[in-house]
Amino acid sequence: MKKLLYTCLVTITVTLLPLTACQTEGETNSTAIIESADDIVFTPGDCAYRTNVHQQGVENPWLPVKTVEVALGEDDNTAYVRYRDYIVTIAGETRNNIIDIRTPVAFVVGNINLEINNLSDGIEITRRDQNCGRPGNYKEVLAIEISPDVQPGEYTFEIDVAIEDIDYGTLTCTLNIVEGMFNVLFLTSAQEVTLKEASEMVGVDFPTPSYFPVDYEVKKIFIYKSEITLLISDKSLEEKPVTKTYSSKTFEYNQYQCRMEITIRWIDDGFYIPPHKVPGKVVNIKDNWAKLTPSNNNYRLWLYYKPNVDDPGVFEFVITANRTISENEIIKIAESFNCF
Repeated sequence: MKKLLYTCLVTITVTLLPLTACQTEGETNSTAIIESADDIVFTPGDCAYRTNVHQQGVENPWLPVKTVEVALGEDDNTAYVRYRDYIVTIAGETRNNIIDIRTPVAFVVGNINLEINNLSDGIEITRRDQNCGRPGNYKEVLAIEISPDVQPGEYTFEIDVAIEDIDYGTLTCTLNIVEGMFNVLFLTSAQEVTLKEASEMVGVDFPTPSYFPVDYEVKKIFIYKSEITLLISDKSLEEKPVTKTYSSKTFEYNQYQCRMEITIRWIDDGFYIPPHKVPGKVVNIKDNWAKLTPSNNNYRLWLYYKPNVDDPGVFEFVITANRTISENEIIKIAESFNCF
């Protein structure tokens, strides 16, 4: 068991800083640097996750970072703490957790102690950017560094909070280390097909990519109405039955774990969500406008292709891949579709 004790003196100040992201050690301007939704960005008098910072005229491609608020202490000593209690990530990454402490009355300047308990081997926590919140709030950023050697699984540690030597209680934070895989569900009635069979059933030739990263290949293809899904991985797919209930109705699914999923949908009437309505940043795929949406663990790229200008029909491509595959690789896959 590891035990870290962080002690800091709170001084309420207002600092005006330019809007810029914190660079981590060894960071360069190389395109290989991967930005994340939970990168720390400084705004005037505050710090926030990258996903929560919006600039006029600049589209925000990031998915939300989920946080919870808990009450610690009791009676007049109640403090409200907002933080991330559950973080999904892959090994070899650094995740940031903003510990945001406030009280319903004027914040009393004093000592804040954060004591980290039950930290597993291969996981380190570095204290960054203390008291970066607005006046009346205290914020501290905990940078959680996960070694590449940490095995998939859930790892829970505790954060004991003390304000002015008063023990306010304990926060728990669970890291779910995943193997760069994600789950895809299909109803048990979903039909597994070949690409040729899918094209004959829908009446169109489905475009497919010719490029995948080394050792990646299409493992299975499923069809639902006019949409096919390609399950792609560099290892065997793991399959298990799953039962889910929605509005008192029970449905049976087959769940597959894979590293990449590509859905290709033929929209014969041409009615689809315009690309500018899809969240993400604009990327160019051989003169076609596409959107790339990153999260902490996955990339998702939306792309549309109209094979005939005189026909309303359009193809929608959605590529979902884990973050162990680089953004440049996702773009190369999209560029390799045989319709371009």
